[in-house]
Amino acid sequence: MRLSLHHRIVLPFAAVAVLAISAVAWVAYDVTTTTVSARVRADIANATSVAGRGGMALNPAILSAIKEATGADVITFSDSGVISATLDGPDRDALIARVIAGAAGRPISSDAALVVELPGAPPVFASYRAVSAQPGTNVAVLKDTSDIEQANATLRNTIVGAAAISLLVMLGAGQLVARQVTAPITQLAAFAERVSTSHPNERAAGGSDEVGRLGAAFNGMLERLDAAQAAGVSAEKLGLAGLMAARVAHDVRNPLSSIKMQAQLLNASLAPGSESREMTEAMLTDIGQVESVVGGLLEVANPRGLKRAPRPLNDIIEGVIRQVTPQCRHRQITVERRLATDLPVMPLDAERLTHALLNVVVNATEALREGGTLTITSARSGAGDVLVVVDDDGVGIDAAMAARLFDPFVTTKPGGVGLGLVNAKAAIESHGGTITLAPRQPAGTRATIRLPLTPTAAPSNG
Repeated sequence: MRLSLHHRIVLPFAAVAVLAISAVAWVAYDVTTTTVSARVRADIANATSVAGRGGMALNPAILSAIKEATGADVITFSDSGVISATLDGPDRDALIARVIAGAAGRPISSDAALVVELPGAPPVFASYRAVSAQPGTNVAVLKDTSDIEQANATLRNTIVGAAAISLLVMLGAGQLVARQVTAPITQLAAFAERVSTSHPNERAAGGSDEVGRLGAAFNGMLERLDAAQAAGVSAEKLGLAGLMAARVAHDVRNPLSSIKMQAQLLNASLAPGSESREMTEAMLTDIGQVESVVGGLLEVANPRGLKRAPRPLNDIIEGVIRQVTPQCRHRQITVERRLATDLPVMPLDAERLTHALLNVVVNATEALREGGTLTITSARSGAGDVLVVVDDDGVGIDAAMAARLFDPFVTTKPGGVGLGLVNAKAAIESHGGTITLAPRQPAGTRATIRLPLTPTAAPSNG
């Protein structure tokens, strides 16, 4: 079974904690008991050295004084039996027998004490030394270590308890640390699952730590995926638009050219100022509008490269204004110019940029249903670009629709095709510029076109 990340962090931490605490506890217990045992051995060895000098071991009063000072019993014995002893109690004889038996076969001398642990119960340390003043006689100082064994047991239990508590604390801390590490990752995994199934617009929580930066990177990836998906949809729409445009242009262009030529011939044969001539001129105007639509379709189907030439931008704007002035006058629309006089000559494709501006301006006039004001402004921006701003005080647009208006076949006009702004955006972007639409307050729409002073698009093919 595959362990979760949480357990893969906690279990090694727990294993290391168990090993470390066990080792520390064992070392602490071993050092303590060894130190106590060595201290006891040293004390009774010193006492044996004192008792073995001269005839002290033969004096019961001195032996009693040693017992009172050290808490250890003293026995003086020889091969013939016990000479003196400070032992008392019911276990006296048995303990004396253990002490004498413990000396059997051991190298006891008057130069140094011999300390041994006597077998049997209760536990006893015995220190032997030969009495220098009386050959064949030995003195033994013995210490009952039952209380030491009990203290060692208490110490052992205390160390084990402290180790167990320390282990629990460390395990708790490990759980807390692991949870702090794995909880954000678990949340990020749950978020990724939700995004991939039912909440594609959800975004991960960011932060300054590693997981937060991972979430931010994940959000960036999702934004790029959304952008790529939107670009794919837009490209699919443009492909469909190009296919449809090519078919429509092929079926309409030739009959339209014939109709236009016949209308021009008919118009030339009529008397100036006559009602019939006015009707044919109106027909030619409508044919021109249809030609503009067909041209837009052809531009979608097969956009041509730029043919740049040095041109004053204001001249192109004035040309567009001249084209829409008759219609604006008829519909009682006031056109205001606010054109900067310090604009430099720019490398522009006049034809494509004229069509793009004309689409934007015509859209603005169509938003002015009962008259109004159309304002066209040109100016240099602080970023080294040139701005062309088209303002109207018409019906305006929904802010949520502003970005979608540049998608193929999206329009707010009854009977509109939804390709005018697509072509305008393509022409402006081919110049390295941008176009945006935004609502105005209290009413109307603002179209902002930004063009670079120097060419940034692909080189012209003309």
